[in-house]
Amino acid sequence: MSSDKVVVDSMNVDEFEDDFNASNDNSNKKMNNNSSNTKNKDESIIDDEFEDDYNNNNNDNDFNDDNDEFNENDNDDGWNDNDNDQDNEITDEQEVKIKEDDLPSSPQQVKSLTISDLDKAIEKKVLQLKDELNLEEHKCLMLLRKYKWNVNKISEEYFTNSQIVLKDSGVCLSPRGNNDNKNNSSKNKKTVECQLCLEDVNANILFSMECGHNCVCKPCWVLYLCNGTQTKECVTQTCPAFKCSVIVPPNVWKLLLENTNNKEYVRYLRFCREDFIEHVHEYAFCPGKNCDLVYYCQSGGAREVECEKCKFKFCWNCKLESHFPASCHIAQKWISKNSNESENLQWILAKTKRCPKCGVHIEKNQGCNHMTCRKNVGGCGHEFCWLCKGDWKDHGSTTGGYYQCNIYEKQKNEGKLSDEEKASEDASTELQKYEFHWTRYDSHIKSSIHAVKQRETTQAKMSDLSQAFGWRLNEAQFLLDATNEVILCWHVLAWTYPIAYYFESSQNVELFKQHQSYLEKFCDGLQEKLDFDIQKLGDIKVRQEMIHYTRTAENYRKNLVDYIEGEVAI
Repeated sequence: MSSDKVVVDSMNVDEFEDDFNASNDNSNKKMNNNSSNTKNKDESIIDDEFEDDYNNNNNDNDFNDDNDEFNENDNDDGWNDNDNDQDNEITDEQEVKIKEDDLPSSPQQVKSLTISDLDKAIEKKVLQLKDELNLEEHKCLMLLRKYKWNVNKISEEYFTNSQIVLKDSGVCLSPRGNNDNKNNSSKNKKTVECQLCLEDVNANILFSMECGHNCVCKPCWVLYLCNGTQTKECVTQTCPAFKCSVIVPPNVWKLLLENTNNKEYVRYLRFCREDFIEHVHEYAFCPGKNCDLVYYCQSGGAREVECEKCKFKFCWNCKLESHFPASCHIAQKWISKNSNESENLQWILAKTKRCPKCGVHIEKNQGCNHMTCRKNVGGCGHEFCWLCKGDWKDHGSTTGGYYQCNIYEKQKNEGKLSDEEKASEDASTELQKYEFHWTRYDSHIKSSIHAVKQRETTQAKMSDLSQAFGWRLNEAQFLLDATNEVILCWHVLAWTYPIAYYFESSQNVELFKQHQSYLEKFCDGLQEKLDFDIQKLGDIKVRQEMIHYTRTAENYRKNLVDYIEGEVAI
């Protein structure tokens, strides 16, 4: 996002189109004469007097993008030139790619990793600690897992009391021989009772780690490890001997499972990688459904990432679905509110009342105030007034009849409403507020999804435009730019409604809503133009309108985001 703040004041779409059409003919004549002044201009500022300002924008060559693409076209005096200017030609090999430079993330700092890349990153951490502590690699690995891959914390505590740190991490302090039962007291015995299966087994098939507990047969070891891979706790699984706290090292897993139980061994390796990713913040799994791609990003390098495999867009910090410009705190509260049962309770409080006699919830969806607690649905048969909840036999024409209740109105004017009535009013107001913000959030999310689907066919549409009107491919770039912009606008608009829902009363709500409404108007206008057919999109006037709509929507979007980040306490 640009650091230059763009000031945008109010205008509506109709005024914009009238002013644009009135000034369009004069603007094209002035573009080439003033192109040399472009580098000295900041971003265009749209004032209340839009007509004068728009002419100034045209004098500043506002249609020209930073990459000088439109400068070249303007110097050719037309959109459809077929001259021999080789500098402007795009060959068949040069494909126009989707421009994502306005995304809130920093794609150049995010890298997808293969399993091999991830294993190398783990090995690098282990070797770093090995050099620092002068320990074997498998011991360093156990220390890292115990201390959640925090090398600095390990260094601090290790040099204070190394023996306790190693023991707590599952390292064997007194090795007695690894995988060697010849040095064990059982070497002279032909059969030994296995401590797991309790069967008498040949002493030659016993297996032990460096802790020397040579009391479990290999088949039981294999079964023990296979069962452990059902959960991620297998990463810190200990020796099966009674009260032994030594953790099974990776080489034992490999020795016993790789050839005979490869499926379980692969699962163990996956859990090992997950343990690393969960605790090292520079790495993250894509949270998309059935996606196992891993990403690396330098700390603070990205806000949001779009997975190159499943296309799921997520927040790097909280790993929830993309919620820019809302904070992670707002997004978590909003998603939780949408998914839990609290809204059912709000609806019950707002739309129902309890029978004053038996307490059953009753909904009034139409009709008069005469309510009957029906026995056939679990009620008691009591008849009462819906408003004041008094016995219906005390009501009649003197109390307002069937559709009014003078008793209730008197209590309301005197401020003597029951706690239930007050709770019902509060719940009704809260429910209406939630419904208002959720319906608009949901609508804009669906619009964003629709625009993303449109982008899938944009390249083909650009090719059709180029062929139909003899354009170079870069002359159809405006269509892709507009599609990318409308996707961003719908997404930003959608998440402004959760922000508005949790808006603090002390903040300037009206100014926020004003920014929001401006962006909605221009986003609607841009989306409408994207739905035009090929023949209409080929019209030069429509093309110029779409370019300017794209830029104006971008300005409004940036203004709204700047306001949220600078003024809204979220």
